[in-house]
Amino acid sequence: MFQALVAKFSAVTAILISATPVSAQRAVVHEKDIVRAIVEQFDRSDLVGLGELHGSQADQDLRFQIIHSKAFARKVHIIVVEGLNALYQEDLDR
Repeated sequence: MFQALVAKFSAVTAILISATPVSAQRAVVHEKDIVRAIVEQFDRSDLVGLGELHGSQADQDLRFQIIHSKAFARKVHIIVVEGLNALYQEDLDR
């Protein structure tokens, strides 16, 4: 009984995935595109917040790319950071 249910679910999932148009499928996004999209969000919003996966080196690297972006430095004048280590203060003060 359970195996039949799993088989039906798998078949429906395969149909749904194959029926999804290519334009709706997730595209590969490069880090530069992510940084640009976040910086451009400041043109439309007064406040932009970023969540974080604690301990994620990728999240930390993305934040450094954002704050080192020249466009970010031109647009953003106030940064609020929760619990940042003083080791990184120089990067934020620039």
